Amino acid sequence: MTNNSKALEESVRTIFSLPQIVNIERQILDLYRKTIHSREDRISENRIRQLLMERKEMLDKEFVMNVGYQQLLSEFNDALRQQLITMHENILKTYHALSSTNISGDYLAVLGKCFLGYNYSKIHPVQTIRCKKIWYMLNGSLDRFFNERYDGGVCGLDGWHYDASYDDAESLDNLLYLNAEDRNWDDWFKNDPLTVDMQIVYPVHSLLEYTAFSIFDILWVRDFSIEIWTELDYGTDNCRDDEDPDFDLLDY
Repeated sequence: MTNNSKALEESVRTIFSLPQIVNIERQILDLYRKTIHSREDRISENRIRQLLMERKEMLDKEFVMNVGYQQLLSEFNDALRQQLITMHENILKTYHALSSTNISGDYLAVLGKCFLGYNYSKIHPVQTIRCKKIWYMLNGSLDRFFNERYDGGVCGLDGWHYDASYDDAESLDNLLYLNAEDRNWDDWFKNDPLTVDMQIVYPVHSLLEYTAFSIFDILWVRDFSIEIWTELDYGTDNCRDDEDPDFDLLDY
């Protein structure tokens, strides 16, 4: 490990030791312990979600891009991109395999969801019990989901769907970049000179912009969990005789 790497890791440990960070993480864990013994404590659950977002904002304010963070971001982005490419390949294989069976139905789609690894990263500079517990609350490992807009994984609310409307080649670009021309979602980094040519995939932007993950939570993630489902819709009443009801009429 170089001196620059050691200095970066020490600075991260210092950030996670800031009184305001320690305090809010303890508040979150104390509230969660309360919900364990009161399954109907919705007030505490909502407060936990709010505190997780406040924690994210506190941590992100401490982030200043440098060459060390650029390297970590590049490694995370590359690892995530490769997993999304593999997920895409498996989704297409599943879809075309089902299509070739001439299965009957009105609509066939395959859904993929990619989640950050459930285990806390062993290469993260901070290895405290507190931080590991916070990770479990963020990544969906617990019975209740506290990280809003992450229930569909890194791709957004509903994951990523593939159906007959897609061209195979175009669909990969949609998954990775939402067909953006410059293929670089570095908006969250405010187009920092160190990120302008990184080809950051859209899911990185989605994680940082919409979920409770801080940049300091994800930079050291290298493992992922993939889920793939098939969706087949069909009805037994294809010929409808009834007209749609007019709800403006007082006929009831």
